[in-house]
Parts: sequence; C-alpha cells; structure tokens
Amino acid sequence: MALSPFVLITLTILRASVLAEAGSPNCLARCECKKIPGRDELETKCSLEDFQKLTTSILRPAEIQSLKISLAKEVETVPNGLFKNFTKLENLDLSNNSIRDIEDGAFSNLIYLQRLDLSSNQLESWRGNLTNELPQLMFLNISDNTNLILPPAVMKLRRLKEIRGVTWNKHCLNCKLVRNYTFQNEDLKKRDINISVSQLVKGVYISGKKFNCRVNRLVVNESLVNYAKHGFFPLCLEEEHSACLKSEVRVTPVHRCWDLDNKILNVVYFTSPIALVLNLTVVLVSLTTKVLRRNVTMLLTSSMAASDLLVSVYSIILITARKMPYVEYLVYLEGLCNALGFMWLTGQIVTYKTSLWLTIERFLAIVYCMEPSVRITRGRAVTLIVFTWCLGLAVATLPLAKISVYTSNTYCVPIRPIRDIPHSYEMSIALSVWGMLVYFTIIPLYIKIFISVTKTSEQAGIRRDGSVAKKIAILVMSNMVFFFLPVVIGFLWLTTNLKYTMSPQNREILTGVIPTLLFSFNAFINPLLYAFRAEKFQEAIKMRFDTICLRKPRAESCSTCYSNYANSEKKRSGSLAPTPLPKPHREGSTSRF
Repeated sequence: MALSPFVLITLTILRASVLAEAGSPNCLARCECKKIPGRDELETKCSLEDFQKLTTSILRPAEIQSLKISLAKEVETVPNGLFKNFTKLENLDLSNNSIRDIEDGAFSNLIYLQRLDLSSNQLESWRGNLTNELPQLMFLNISDNTNLILPPAVMKLRRLKEIRGVTWNKHCLNCKLVRNYTFQNEDLKKRDINISVSQLVKGVYISGKKFNCRVNRLVVNESLVNYAKHGFFPLCLEEEHSACLKSEVRVTPVHRCWDLDNKILNVVYFTSPIALVLNLTVVLVSLTTKVLRRNVTMLLTSSMAASDLLVSVYSIILITARKMPYVEYLVYLEGLCNALGFMWLTGQIVTYKTSLWLTIERFLAIVYCMEPSVRITRGRAVTLIVFTWCLGLAVATLPLAKISVYTSNTYCVPIRPIRDIPHSYEMSIALSVWGMLVYFTIIPLYIKIFISVTKTSEQAGIRRDGSVAKKIAILVMSNMVFFFLPVVIGFLWLTTNLKYTMSPQNREILTGVIPTLLFSFNAFINPLLYAFRAEKFQEAIKMRFDTICLRKPRAESCSTCYSNYANSEKKRSGSLAPTPLPKPHREGSTSRF
C-alpha cells in the first residue's frame, strides 16, 4: 500500500528531528557523534544500559574512528562479536565501567584499532586470540584493575608499544610497561645496577664495569623475565626508592678480587703490629724523658711517631675487618670507614707536614748555626705540633661534612680522583698537589744543608748536626717515596688506558693493595730510620730496660747512660780531654730522665 505524500513528509521531518537531536546523521539518541577537528573522522560517545543498544544507536559503525562507551553498573561482560562492524575504529574507550569479563572474539574485526582503554573496571578475565583480533594495537590502558593478570597474548602483539596500569604484586601497582625502552636511571647506573631489557631477560646476571672488581649479582623474578622476553620494560623499576625494584630484583654485591687482595694484605699482620709497638715506644719514651722532651728534633719525631701510630692502628683494624665475607663487610662499611678513614687521613697530613718541620729545623740549625735566634725552639716546636695536629683533624673532618667520602672504596681512603662523588675529585687533587709542594720544598733545603756541612766539615758541632741531618733526610725522603708512589699510580690511572688494559685483579692490587702496603711499611720503618738510631734515644731506651727489666737502681742506670753518651761524644769530637761524668743523683732526687 503506497503512503500518501503527507505521511512521507511527516516521517521525513520526524527522522530529521531525531538525527538532529543526536548531533550527526550517523548517531541516534543514546550516542553523540562529532567530527574530529582537523580530520575527516568521527568521534562518538555513547551512554548505554547494555551493549545490545550499541547496534541500534549507531547507523553506520564502519564510519566511526573513535568510540567511548559508558555503561550501566549491571553490565559486566563484553560479548563476542560486539564490535565486528566497527572495521575502521582506531580508538576504543571502555574506561570507568564495571566490566569483569571480556569474551573470546569481543574485539574481532578491529584490525585498525590502535588505542584501547580498559582502565578503572573490575576486570578478572580476558580471553581471545588477540593477535588476530587486535593486530594494529599500539597503546593499552588497564589501570585500576587489581584482579587482572595480564594475558600472555597481549604481550605477543607485535605493534604494541605501551601497556599502562599493569599490576602483578602489592609493590608493583599500576606500572607502565614500555617496549624498546632505553634504560636511563643514572643513579642506578652509578651503583652498577643495569636493569635494561637485554639484561633482565637473562634472569641471573652480573652487572658492573668489566674493569671493576666490585660488581653486583642480580636475580630477577619470573614476572620481569617474562616481560623482558617480549621486549617490555616496567618503568616503575626506575622510580626513586622503588619498592617494586627491591621486591623483583635481588641485588647482591660481589667483589671478584676480595680473597686475592686479602691474601696479599696478610703482610700487614707482620709490619703493622711491629710498627705499632715501635711508634708507641718512641712516643712514650720521648714524652717521659726530660732530655728528649727538650730536644726539638726528638719532639718533632715523636709527633710523627704518633701519626704513624694512627696509620698502624688503621691498618690492623682494616685488614682484620676484611677477613669477614664481602657482603658482611659492607654492612659495617660506613661506620667503620668513617672512623678508619679519619685516622688514616689525620696520620698522613701530620706525617708530611712534620717532615717539613723537621727539614726546616735542621736547615736553621746548620745553615744559620751562628744565629740561635732564628732556630726552632722547644716552644716553637710545640706550637708547630699543635698546629699540625689541628690541621690534620680539620682536613680529616671534611669527608664527614660530605666533601668527598670515606666509603668510596673498601680501604676507607677518601682519595678518589673521579667526579661521581661530590668534591671527591677536587679534594683528591688538592691533597696530592699539597703533598707534592711540601716535598718539593724540602729537596732544595737538604741540598743547602749538605753544601753547608761540606764547607764547614772541620767544625765538630756542624759535623754532628750534619750527621743528624742525614738521618732526618733519610726519614723524610722515605716518606716522600711512599707518598709519591700512590700519587704516580693515581696519575697513570687517570691519564693512560691502564684501567682498560689490565685485568681487574691486577688493577685492584695496583690501586688498592699496594698503596695500603706502602703506608703500612712506611709507618714500620719511620721509627727505625731516625729515633732508634739516635744515641740519646738509645740510651733512654737502655735506661728504661735496666730500670724495668734488670731492676737496677734508677740513679745507677742514669749514671751509666750519661757515661756512655759522654764517651760517644768524646770519640766523635776527637777530643783527648776526659769528659767529666755527671754526679749520680742521690736517692730521692729528681732525675734528668
């Protein structure tokens, strides 16, 4: 039956009004369609009571490129074949609904879909052959679906670049997975923790520089290994203080040269205890013997012995602590190194500053022998000693104030001329240059001393002072040698390819073990080079031995001491006149020693 013209006009007007209400010729009342600005594409937003209304709300689904659907709370399942007619759809947004289940084939025919947003649902299962259903998918958002385990099929999508909101344990929540990501965390790189995809895929691996003995062993949980196998990197691993990294990657420090280093360092168990006894003897005897206390050279020497005593204590404690396994040693590293490094640096500063004072004292005593006013007196020597120790303590405090650190190596030494630690490079260079300037100042002074001794060799007093100067020179020059060797090693390390051409074990021995042995040996030989060769000190030691061990009366021991010293002075000066012995002290009188 043919419709009358009036009826046709009426139906046309009604249809036009419905389409106008929808905002587009392609959308009915439940959906709103509009063109995407700058593109000849349609963007659609629909509010539906259920998915069945979708097919009756959009007249030509093949023309839709972007679709957002808001559903009633009762809708929990995305049925099979729902979007089969949306063949040009590129962006699908199903976020903020109550979807629990996605059936097999729900996304079939969405061969151009690039973005899929399923965030803020209650997803528990997602089934389907996604490789066929979503071959062009590039971005997926499943945030705030705490019960969803990421389907393995999702990660097999070849064009997929980013997955947002992946959760696989309580520490790794709403994590973004990115494919072909370049690992960028500089803080982790400095700590030799490489968690790039190419490493994570191994499961268990060593991370660190090839030329370093100190590296890390990383054990990666299965979830991360699985993501890495498909080329995905979880960005939550790079977050500061990442709980996810701590829970998923177990990092164990490894020192590949630990045992070999400690075997060589056992030498310290021989040198350092002896050095400890020798230097302690020098300090105690010098400070408790009046003649030695009044002798400027011995006073300065006892100050150096005190600094060598600190180095000996440092060496013994350090080598003993290194007997524990490396991982356990690291637990105590910060507290231990702050104490040991403080002792070491104080001792080194005092040693090479005292070397300068000893040289100047001999220089003034010989070159200006006729001008007593310019010599270093006992009072001036005490002032220099106090100044030197205050200087040493002040410099040793700098790493505690975050100007360099004592924990940059296992030897607790703050000398590390690299820029990865604040002010470490500057402090290392400054201390090295300072030491070199001190010792380069000393050399011309000794040249002048020996020229003066040669010119005035006929004078007994000058000859005797020259003999003392020789012994001091040997002491100072040995300190200079043991100072310069580590500096030369550090210079070669910075300016050559040494670190790349040597094995890690040899490098560790060169830069760590050898300097430690040198410092220990220097503390061992210093008291033997001067104090124990000085006749006044030898006599004082003999007096202490006679008094303590042989039970001789103090007066008798003192008289013998003076007799031996006077005879030796007589032989040295060549005088034939007898030298009167000092009167023995009566019982109860005050001894000179």
